[in-house]
Amino acid sequence: MSPNPDEAKSQESLVKGLVLSKRDLCNQDFRRANLKRAKFVKAVLKNCQFDGANCRRANFSGADLSGSSFRNARLQKANFRGALLKDVNLQGARLEGASFDEVVMKWLTENGYFHNAVGD
Repeated sequence: MSPNPDEAKSQESLVKGLVLSKRDLCNQDFRRANLKRAKFVKAVLKNCQFDGANCRRANFSGADLSGSSFRNARLQKANFRGALLKDVNLQGARLEGASFDEVVMKWLTENGYFHNAVGD
């Protein structure tokens, strides 16, 4: 089910630099949102949708992103240091310069969840 046009426009215009650290935000829809420089430090973001979102320079350090999707998201220079990335879908995501130090990763590669992700 795709969102209605008014809902999509509001998602695209989310304020960049948003601070949502240490919050429980499970099952949220951030598709196509402008989350440039957003701070999700130590947030619980299980099963969230970030498909097509602009998350350049966003900070997800220490966040639990289990089951979340970042299909075709812009994640250049995003910080995932110490994040939990269990079953995260990064298909087609732009990852140039993103930091994945000390992350816990488990992707369902047999389903192509990391397929076509671009990094340096």
